[in-house]
Amino acid sequence: MCRTIPILLVLAVVCLADSAMMFEFPDGRTVAMISNNEISMAAESVYIEPSGGIFSEYSDENGWLPHMEVRCIFELVNSSDEEQFVTVGFPFDAKFGHAYTAMDEEMLAEELSRSFDGENRPEWENHSIVGGMDAMEDVPEELDFRTFIDGEEVEVVFRKCALSLEEGLIWRPVVAVWKMKFAPRETIMLENTYNTSWDYIRNGPWSFNTINYILTSGGTWSGPIGDAVVTLTLPDEMPDPTLNDTLLCYWHWTGQPVVDGRTIRWHYRDFEPDENISFSVEEGMQLGFWENSINPERMYNTVVWTEDELLSSAVDFLSEGNFWGIQSNTRLTLRILEALPWLIQGAEPPNGIMIGNFFIPEVSGEVVIAGEMQRRLDLVYTLQNEMERNRDSASDAGYLEFLPIFVSNYQWDLDDLGMFGSMPERERRYLDLLLEMEKAVAGEYIDNPAVRSFYELTGWYSEGRETGLSALSEASVGEYRESH
Repeated sequence: MCRTIPILLVLAVVCLADSAMMFEFPDGRTVAMISNNEISMAAESVYIEPSGGIFSEYSDENGWLPHMEVRCIFELVNSSDEEQFVTVGFPFDAKFGHAYTAMDEEMLAEELSRSFDGENRPEWENHSIVGGMDAMEDVPEELDFRTFIDGEEVEVVFRKCALSLEEGLIWRPVVAVWKMKFAPRETIMLENTYNTSWDYIRNGPWSFNTINYILTSGGTWSGPIGDAVVTLTLPDEMPDPTLNDTLLCYWHWTGQPVVDGRTIRWHYRDFEPDENISFSVEEGMQLGFWENSINPERMYNTVVWTEDELLSSAVDFLSEGNFWGIQSNTRLTLRILEALPWLIQGAEPPNGIMIGNFFIPEVSGEVVIAGEMQRRLDLVYTLQNEMERNRDSASDAGYLEFLPIFVSNYQWDLDDLGMFGSMPERERRYLDLLLEMEKAVAGEYIDNPAVRSFYELTGWYSEGRETGLSALSEASVGEYRESH
């Protein structure tokens, strides 16, 4: 996914890249057939569920990354009339919460390519899974990888395998290997279980929690996979999509799952696995992030106190007024503006907004809201009433559930068009909004009143004001809609 990010955010990420904190865990994978034969995969069921534990090796005593238990059940069929002896492997990167400073998989791949460049040696990538030396010392105890054939546990050995960017095998890649025997036309139920957690990246006020399942390794079996279901249950520690004073959070995924509450389910039939799936909980801290400081007196004297320009000038102030910037939706912006008359007088505002990140003078005496200050406060109340009307309009049209992702996501691409493909009614509303995104980022007038109301809630859209953000084009959204 890639889209233009406002330059302030780009500079923030680049300047402080070395301070980024990353934890990665073993990705789930479909089993791979290493020896060639007549075995097909009739069905695959994967359950990724919270196990109750918390990964805390690099954190305080409370931790924050929930442990997940993965259970993979495969129905394997010998379609031949002959006995088959099969070597099966489950490839993964043997990492369990290793911390990085600024190097994710893509950057690591670039470094590997540079290190081999110009030397008389083969490419570092090898796209086939191969057996190698014993790798037991590379397998973390917490992984607890186990294999069962028709309910009976079997011995597994661990071997080093080739680096492969295509398979995501870069960090100490290992393959768990075991033998299987099939009678003619026999069907066997294979089960793998192991533990993992959520990949975690944090940079300043932004954090990304991601869990992956890699389907493409299942392409080694004979024919297509008949039926595959991957079910993810979100742990209680992961927030729902949220917009409030302290947190922006949205969920993002690949593929076309059905999202029902906190259960996410991908379902495929008769398919050749050519894509992998992931689910991310992406968060941005707002007033609760200690570096998101605001000088209320400067803001009060900088913003333009007119109905047409107050919101846009306040958004500009918040995004440019500190190093990290604040992705302030309309509701939060108005709450901050409403609090200013009290904050500049050293008092706690009555709207209950968190005041820890404001520079507040120590002022004694009674708080007075009168004259020009009252006029400005009345203007804020007028805009708040307008915002509530916009919320009602967007809510009636069923758009409000999408507000967190449209406020927060700066990384749209064409794959995002199909996010709600398995949920037709939600997809219709989602595409309504995407169809007008190009106009919204350009500051153009939006004809559909409910869609216009929705975009006016984002904080970054106002008519006549170009944002500099990128967008999915109206043409690409229209083409997708016509073809589906």
